[in-house]
Amino acid sequence: IIFNSIALPNNIYNNNMNDYPLISVVVATYNGAKFIGAQLDSIITQTYPNIEIIIVDDNSTDETQQILHQYAATYENIKVHINATNLGYVKNFEKGMVLATGDFIAPSDQDDIWLPEKLSTLMHERGDHVIVYCNSILIDEQNNKIGKKLSDIKRLISYDNPIMFAVGNAAPGHAMLIKKEL
Repeated sequence: IIFNSIALPNNIYNNNMNDYPLISVVVATYNGAKFIGAQLDSIITQTYPNIEIIIVDDNSTDETQQILHQYAATYENIKVHINATNLGYVKNFEKGMVLATGDFIAPSDQDDIWLPEKLSTLMHERGDHVIVYCNSILIDEQNNKIGKKLSDIKRLISYDNPIMFAVGNAAPGHAMLIKKEL
């Protein structure tokens, strides 16, 4: 999935790192060797300057773990955690969220590709909301757009109450930016 974004002014942030709350990108992986490199490349190249990448691998049996260790050895903001046993995707994401130290959490599936402005756009648009999310452009296995957005398949709804949002599940986690306190 490639995420829609809007063009932001170049001066949206100044150069003081204290102006950038930490975003923890939580990536849950399992046998994702085919796609994980493209996803990590798209996270690393985000225009938002203050991110940590928490990757929790659910005991993969393919080359996923080797790829993750190569990225972690290259980028100091990547932290890899390997589960001793398979927890399943829900518990795997929960573990990553517990390990996250940022003020905000951005969940990521292992087979997404993010546009470079995704996190900057979500931070810019969040206001006082505890959850914001974006639309997604759907792609095939060769990263070709298939001519549909997620909103063509699933109605994206706005809620004022985060509990109603969770119950209504109007947007998938991979498109969200969540305030950690939630």
